[in-house]
Amino acid sequence: MTQAELQEYAQLKKEIAEERARLKDIRGSKGKGIAATIERKIAKANKRQAEIEKYICGIDDTFVRRIAVARFIEGRSWWGVARKIGGNNTAESVRKIWFRWINKK
Repeated sequence: MTQAELQEYAQLKKEIAEERARLKDIRGSKGKGIAATIERKIAKANKRQAEIEKYICGIDDTFVRRIAVARFIEGRSWWGVARKIGGNNTAESVRKIWFRWINKK
């Protein structure tokens, strides 16, 4: 999985929330067809989100997996990732660790 695909996770979360809100707003008989389309879109986004989560959960290195969860699933900045990981880690150090790992793949 690429960096861009992992970064898609945050946008999928937002899209799902927006589409669920749209679904609530749809009323009347004309809304049935639109509702079905929106439900399919939500299902597709949920499936993609699950694929990304499965990939991240499958990372063998615990430290790298924690970085990936904080960065992509929780949507933290590199600084936020470093704070969550703790120790003497800096934003730059966790970013470098991540990119070294992803570039090996």
